[in-house]
Amino acid sequence: MSKREKLITLGGGLCIGAAALAFALPIGATVAAAAVTGLVAFGVKLRDESARLAIQNTTVALLRDLGPEYPEHVIEAATHLLEGLEPDRDIALDRLAGTWERGDFAEHCASVLIDGLRIGESEPALRNLLHQVFVASFKACQTTPLFREGLTAALVEKTAGNVNLVLPKLEQVLADTAEIKAMVQQLLNQGGVAGVVAEADHLPLAALQELATRFGQEGEMERAALLDFLSKKAEEYRALKTAVEHIDERVAGLGNLKAAARDAMALVDLEEVETLLARVDEVETEVAAESKELRAQNALLRGRVDEAFTIYVAAADSFGSVDPREVARRRDAYREHLYQHCLRYGGTGFQRAIDLVRPMVTDALRAADPALWGSIQSNLGNALQEQGKRTGGVGGTALLAQAVDSYRAAQEVRTRAAHPVDWAITQNNLANALQNQGIRTVGAGGAALLAQAVDSYRAALEVRTRAEHPVDWAGTQNNLAIALEIQGRRTGGAGGTALLAQAVDSYRAALEVRTRAEHPVDWAGTQNNLAGALHEQGKRTAGAGGTALLAQAVDSFRAAQEVYTRAEHPVHWALTQENLAIAELALARHGATADPRPHLQAALGHVTAALEVYDPEHMPYDHGTATALRDEIAAALSAL
Repeated sequence: MSKREKLITLGGGLCIGAAALAFALPIGATVAAAAVTGLVAFGVKLRDESARLAIQNTTVALLRDLGPEYPEHVIEAATHLLEGLEPDRDIALDRLAGTWERGDFAEHCASVLIDGLRIGESEPALRNLLHQVFVASFKACQTTPLFREGLTAALVEKTAGNVNLVLPKLEQVLADTAEIKAMVQQLLNQGGVAGVVAEADHLPLAALQELATRFGQEGEMERAALLDFLSKKAEEYRALKTAVEHIDERVAGLGNLKAAARDAMALVDLEEVETLLARVDEVETEVAAESKELRAQNALLRGRVDEAFTIYVAAADSFGSVDPREVARRRDAYREHLYQHCLRYGGTGFQRAIDLVRPMVTDALRAADPALWGSIQSNLGNALQEQGKRTGGVGGTALLAQAVDSYRAAQEVRTRAAHPVDWAITQNNLANALQNQGIRTVGAGGAALLAQAVDSYRAALEVRTRAEHPVDWAGTQNNLAIALEIQGRRTGGAGGTALLAQAVDSYRAALEVRTRAEHPVDWAGTQNNLAGALHEQGKRTAGAGGTALLAQAVDSFRAAQEVYTRAEHPVHWALTQENLAIAELALARHGATADPRPHLQAALGHVTAALEVYDPEHMPYDHGTATALRDEIAAALSAL
């Protein structure tokens, strides 16, 4: 163990001793990530080795940047100071009471621990180093789940004899947790998962968190996020429950098939024997595959994507003896489950979808079933594109390039002449991938990719006409407008202005179909996009024309907020508030604006509202940009 690792172990041990014992944190709430190494140091063993390793890894990640500026002798002094201490000695536990509720848990607890160690003011480096270790550990207390009863029981067994004030609190924790579990189980017995979700507004947060753990959700979530998560899981649970209740009964017919095969064998009718046994093989394979599919869906219900992937592979590949093409068909069908799960919950679903179907795009399959091969190529492109969008740097760019290749390959068999609708779908998706590539690529290369995207969208619109495919037409018009807007932003002079004008026209065209009444969310999204393009146009346009365009941008942002309300779409609402602030600031600074003050005041109000949603802990980037914008606007007002 290195000197730094030893220091983290000792510091984490003191944190868990002080925090878990003094506060008796609720089971299922939080515990220091560094607790694991600390508990092991004190001889407390966790029952779940995998959980211990997971938290140990979290500890290493959390403290990997531990004080690189501190010299070795300071680390040695800190380690020496902590060696031999136990959580109930030299630490005033009573001083920690209430910090969890007040919200200054990490900083206050770290200060109390350091005061308890009686480090002199003449040793600032030592104090700062220990403070960094303790704050990191206590912050982990607020983000990492407790290991349920196993950890609590271990803590009670190990330390209750040494800390007199702990045992009654821990006993109460166990009683409260048992009550929550009993409540949730009773609700499940009465109305199932959907019944619990229906009563969610009247249930304590702890009950919702307890139900979420049954679906593999670890860690705390805000009530709104929990409700959304449980609503989705209730829908998936209901579908799986129905499937389990109607497990195929074809097994009963296998006896008849096998009996017929025996009769054919007795007659030495070997051709009939093969026919019957092939049917037995097919039915048994289908029944076994259905069971595997249900197992995989159950794994996804609990958030275990890698486990579901392994089961899906086994289910699909089991058809190799029946029909090699069925292996490909099954893998492609199962890909969709992994893909949709990742769209809903994130995680490794896109990569696993790629892993599932990539082995199927072979020359042999193309020769045997070109339509299936083309469909798999297109679907592979979708997974590659989504994974690429979520992957930074060179890796993401490479994935997007692979997506482009897959779409182009699909169009070799999904031709416009033979399969116009499928061709247009693939053409639109190809354009999306090209656009995402273009966004990530600077200079002439990026401009060329964006131009290709525009051409592909326009080609798709030749099939996706408003008359025959109005919804798809509107979606592609919106996508085309985005590509044109990005081109316009990157292009100076009259050429850029013309591209922005084309983008505005395409957004307005999309809104003719994407109405608020029939497609409210899409309408709001396109209104937001339109406002952004108008804003950029306005900044580039002198005189009254420029202020008029900026005023239209403000109107479009406000229209979007008729759907993007704070109650139902808080993040989108906050983003739109920030955009409104930017647009009002642009109006204030425009040369044709006579009095900037009203626009600056409006901008300040909008960005202040956005900061009410932007949590500095969970949305640090947005909080930082909005804070800088607020300061900029305030400075402009002060300068008037």
